[in-house]
Parts: sequence; C-alpha cells; structure tokens
Amino acid sequence: MSDCRFAGQARVIVQNASGERQPATSQRISHVSSDPRRTAARSQQNLEQLKQQVIDAILRRISTQGASAASWRVNVTLNGRILQSLPSNWKDVQIEELSPPWDGSHNIVARIASDQQISRLPLRIRLARIEQQVVALRPLARGHIVGPRDVELRPVPQSSRSTIGATRALDDVIGCEVKGNIDTGQAIAKNAVARPLLIRRREIVDVVAKTGGITIRRRARAMQDGVKGDLVMLQDLDKQNDHFTAYVVGQRLAQAFVGPTIVDNLDPESRR
Repeated sequence: MSDCRFAGQARVIVQNASGERQPATSQRISHVSSDPRRTAARSQQNLEQLKQQVIDAILRRISTQGASAASWRVNVTLNGRILQSLPSNWKDVQIEELSPPWDGSHNIVARIASDQQISRLPLRIRLARIEQQVVALRPLARGHIVGPRDVELRPVPQSSRSTIGATRALDDVIGCEVKGNIDTGQAIAKNAVARPLLIRRREIVDVVAKTGGITIRRRARAMQDGVKGDLVMLQDLDKQNDHFTAYVVGQRLAQAFVGPTIVDNLDPESRR
C-alpha cells in the first residue's frame, strides 16, 4: 500500500512503501478567494442598472399616455435586498399601475422578467415636473429678430437655479427683437427681448378692411407705436379730424373691423 506525503508546495508526491517515487501528474492547487469589496461593487452596479431601467420604463409609460417624458424627473429608491428576490439576468422591465395626474408620489408595480422568471416589485416613486427655460443656441446681437433655430428649451440643471424672470415657452421669444447681446447657452430673460415695433408713431401705414369678399384699402397715419396684435389709433389722411382704430398685423400694416364708422372713413381705392 502506498503512502501519500503532501509537500508544502502546490503539488502531490506519491511514494510506495519502499520510498520510491511513483509517476504522478503535478497539478497546481487553485485558491478561490472572495473579495467583499468586489462583490459589493458588483451588487451596487446591478442596483444602479436596475434603477435606471425602472426610470426608463416609467418615462416610457408616461409618454404612451400623452405626456412628454422630457418634462418629468423620476425619484426612486432601491436597496440591495431587492436584488435577492429578482431574476439574476433580467431582460425586461415594465411598469404597471401608473396613471395621471403625474405630479407627486405614486405606488407602482415594476414587472421584471427574465427568460425563465417574472417578478413583480412594488415601489414607491415620486414624479416632479422639470423646470425648463429658453436658452440661446448661438450669440444673439442687439436688434436681432429671434428665429426658431436661435433658441431651444432646456431643463434647468438640478445644481443651479433658473434665471430670474426666464422665459418658459419658445413662443414667448421667437419673433421678438433682442434688446441686448445674448451669449450662447445663456437663458433668455423676459425683459431681454421685446416684440418688434411693426408700426411707429407718425408713420404712414396701409389699412385693410374685408367684408363680403371685398377688400377695401387705404392709407392712414399712425398716432402711436404698435407691435403685432396691438390696437392702435390711426388718423385719416384726407380728414385729419377723423380717427379710427385698427389691429397691427404686419410691417406698417393694420386691419380694421368693418362697421359703419370704418366704412365711412375707408374710401374704396381698390376692390377685389
């Protein structure tokens, strides 16, 4: 019968009773070590991945019900114990039981699926509307008329406050005249732009009035400045004591409502 003697190295030497060595296959012994820090890091990585997938699923759910996903911020808290009850290799995350109104706290169920298993995870989340402001995409010089390609809506960074009085809608800026130079990336305050004057005081302007398929045109003198949509006072050029009002609709162009007073003051120059 052979005796087995173990040396301190990672190999086995086999000898028979007479002390002769027998052929044996040397094999290095592998030591399996578990690094707690590496395991914790992997778990944290999986947790962050799950959290992002839950957030993405929530935003997809919101967008399918008519809301803009870009307008909402999702706050969800997960802990490491959650991973123990989930499939190890999940592939799909869907959200159940989430409906408007969106703003505030919600109790939802996240449906987490792998090839072999489906788990439903109850969660408490909070949705908050993201504050947005209009930002310049390029330098805007004083006097420039803002166009659609000059600006965009951007979320206010969480680490900073929005500009005081910043505009919140593109329609409040597009078509306006820049009152002072604006840098690229700068939030545009409401008092940084103004609707351009389309009619200026004492200018001669065209006035149109339409009725029954007939367009009546004539010229008048503006008695005040006006931007688009303003109701301004105009003076008849032939009868300077006659005044009437019309809405500013374009550059040196106003439209009057047809009525007894207006018809008297608007001699038809052209009809079409």
